Amino acid sequence: MLPVVADEAELAQVGDDFLLSPLADGWRCLVTIDDRVRVRGRGGADLSARLPSIVAELARRCGRARAGATILDGNLVLPPAAENDAPGLGDVVALELLDVLCCDGRDVTGQPLRERQALLRRLVGGTGSGDDALVRWHAPWRGDARAAFAQLARAGAAGHAALLARRAESRYRPGRRSRDWLVFGTRELAEMLLCGVTATGALVLGAPTPHGLVFGGVAWPTRRWRELAARCTEADAPPFPEPPIWPSLGGVLWARPELWLALAPDVRDGSGRGGPRWRLVRVQEDLTPPVPGVAPASGVGASSANASGGRASGARASGAGASAASGQGGAR
Repeated sequence: MLPVVADEAELAQVGDDFLLSPLADGWRCLVTIDDRVRVRGRGGADLSARLPSIVAELARRCGRARAGATILDGNLVLPPAAENDAPGLGDVVALELLDVLCCDGRDVTGQPLRERQALLRRLVGGTGSGDDALVRWHAPWRGDARAAFAQLARAGAAGHAALLARRAESRYRPGRRSRDWLVFGTRELAEMLLCGVTATGALVLGAPTPHGLVFGGVAWPTRRWRELAARCTEADAPPFPEPPIWPSLGGVLWARPELWLALAPDVRDGSGRGGPRWRLVRVQEDLTPPVPGVAPASGVGASSANASGGRASGARASGAGASAASGQGGAR
């Protein structure tokens, strides 16, 4: 099961039938609470062992499900980029709970969002939680989406990354793009696989398509290339026809496409067909390593979000900024 995927829209399209809530920059996840607590990323990997504090707080706050499993849609909150420009799972500062898919063994995806939020309120206790809590839930409200977005924008890096608008009567549609979930204000990022590292530290990228990987371009040389190369498994050849790459970048050490990266467009003057076109933002730890047979959230690999404010962007790359609202609606 995968989170819902948010769709694109204009702020003006958000009416009184939508509930609004802030959405922090982070990675989308699904939480299962039964005999234990498990947190799974968009790629299907179990991240629980790398998030011990959040797992313990979930067990304390939500308790053990008595009649059956409880499944929650959440967002693993990352620190502001100014504080950490290469965050990993060890840097996650909180879990932001967004929705309920299953409560004590009962499927609630067919219930309206407003009813699911009432269930979530009871699960976490109270009327909401502050930004200093390890496990957070922000009570959604009805209001002027443009005013709410402007307030979030004024908060800047110290506030939330995006505004999430969800139709109050909507069902939860796992893994599907939905016009009932809209997210505004996330950064424009793409998600691609690392397929090779050049002698100068540039990264050769593979873009996923329905027909397999294709050459996605090259990221500018990064000081982190040794760290990234150490996490790769060497391959004898590229996973796509050998691409034309600037000779000045040096020879390529090919790798098995296992490490997902978030990238920002960065085409500079003189960037040719085989030259750098991307800037590394971070490793997408919620997709790495991929689990065989489990596809990431719909749209992974496409551009994720538009931060200009007027448009909402779905979590096509799902990861960025709330790039995420890759759940029904993720995250980075």
